[in-house]
Amino acid sequence: MTKRERHYIILDFLGDPIRKFYTKVDAKEFLKDKEDCTMKVVTKEVEVEEKLSDYELAIKNCEPCLF
Repeated sequence: MTKRERHYIILDFLGDPIRKFYTKVDAKEFLKDKEDCTMKVVTKEVEVEEKLSDYELAIKNCEPCLF
């Protein structure tokens, strides 16, 4: 299963990254007094492990009973 993660990267006037934020609110707050900086949004797909309960794991991995 995959999950999307967004990162908000603040770039200086040369286009070099300064900081990375996980929320847009924090990134905008940082940019308030920095007129020469810009924000870039990066979205990437992250593989997430499937977390199953013991019961769900047993059903998924065991053969049906023949009795």
